Amino acid sequence: MTPQEEFVARFREKSPDVDDEIDIFLAWLEENGPDEWHRWAINWNWDHGTDLFRWIVAQPNCDKGTALSIYYGMQPDYFTRFASVEEAKAGIMDAGDEIVELAKQICQMWREGAYPSYAYQPSEGALTYLTQGEDAMLAIAAGVPWDVPDGLAKAGIQGEPNNFVRVIDGVPVEMLRALGENW
Repeated sequence: MTPQEEFVARFREKSPDVDDEIDIFLAWLEENGPDEWHRWAINWNWDHGTDLFRWIVAQPNCDKGTALSIYYGMQPDYFTRFASVEEAKAGIMDAGDEIVELAKQICQMWREGAYPSYAYQPSEGALTYLTQGEDAMLAIAAGVPWDVPDGLAKAGIQGEPNNFVRVIDGVPVEMLRALGENW
């Protein structure tokens, strides 16, 4: 039995009336550390919502590479077209509030000194931004309607390259199998 299968069996035994997979995923992440958080953060499908992202970036030992992956996964350059946070929230039909609040949360936590390590290289999507150089990152930071700390905009690229494979729609295959799905 895999660790994921053991976890899902324990979870279902303790919480038989909880059937939402997002709740199971979040409980799995709560039992694991920054390595697993990063794996989920760089692969999670944004169509599943931002609950897991919000939980991950709120953790005091969330890695800078993980926070950058989530922040740049929001495509902050899109928000440079808005003059205010309210306008930005209204600018995305379904998830504007969630995404803008997540961006503000990451910026606030970064400013407060969260994200103490930079062990994990940001996702490919974040690297698309970060490889543009510091001037481009500072321009994006200056253009969004929320306050971005200089340290986030100047973070650059560090950490170990990602070697996480075998995910389907953002969920590691081992977790899908543990949930009884045949992959």
